[in-house]
Amino acid sequence: MSTSRNKNNKFITNQNTEFDFSIEDSYGVHESSTHLHWHPQLELCYIKQGSGKYIINGHHYDFQQGDVFLINNDEIHLAYDDNDLIMQVTMFHPNLLWSNGNSVMDYEYLRPFIEVEYNYSNKISSDNPYSSQIIAILNEIQQEYLAKEHGYKLMIKSLLLKLMTVILRCFNMDDQTPRLTDANETGKLRNTFEYINDNFLDSITLEQLSQVSGLSISYFSSLFKQYTGLSPIDFILRKKIIKSKELLTTTDMKVIEISQICGFKALSNFNRIFKKYTDLSPSQYRKK
Repeated sequence: MSTSRNKNNKFITNQNTEFDFSIEDSYGVHESSTHLHWHPQLELCYIKQGSGKYIINGHHYDFQQGDVFLINNDEIHLAYDDNDLIMQVTMFHPNLLWSNGNSVMDYEYLRPFIEVEYNYSNKISSDNPYSSQIIAILNEIQQEYLAKEHGYKLMIKSLLLKLMTVILRCFNMDDQTPRLTDANETGKLRNTFEYINDNFLDSITLEQLSQVSGLSISYFSSLFKQYTGLSPIDFILRKKIIKSKELLTTTDMKVIEISQICGFKALSNFNRIFKKYTDLSPSQYRKK
């Protein structure tokens, strides 16, 4: 299952995609969401409770109860610093609303996703006049999805169409300032993230990452921090620590073996960095 765009920024979709839709409540920020990721589905996030932060394609947002976020299917994003967070997460394939690639009307429904970096915003604040309507529709969609009564898929599609119409009205009443994001830079960073995901257990240098991105070391480092809130080295260390936590809790491997697998040359260095990020030693973390 895949979704891409042509040179006119329109979705190219697989017409045989099945009913690719989900909506569920997420409690807290799952560790996997604290790392930059992207996916083929469109995403709507409604903050039911709590607060935190989002980074979406390098744009930083604080969020609180009542805020709603639109995330496109190729936007690089992460969430972090949650406080008693309950987030309703809706994900669906564009085919649910884009039944015919040449339909102007279908394009209109998806404009807030397609043009999110130019004419729209990822965030709909809780004080927006249309916010209550948007939230009510999202909750109705969730009820349909949970009940799964006869025809629920048709009802969800009709509610999604209604939802996107309200969102269009929401943005049209606001004087949005265009936010320009260089798609070429985003692509280069995505290549770098994939390289890190494949090689983070090895020794990776800034020079290597700079070469993968095709950018100078200084510019790459600056752009990387804009998108992630972290330096490249800190980002890699956090991935190593997450992997080591997984191995500590799911295997009987010795701590020194885990430190070596995760790319730490000295056990003392592993212990120091692990404690820096978790406030516990590896042995303490395993016992908790």
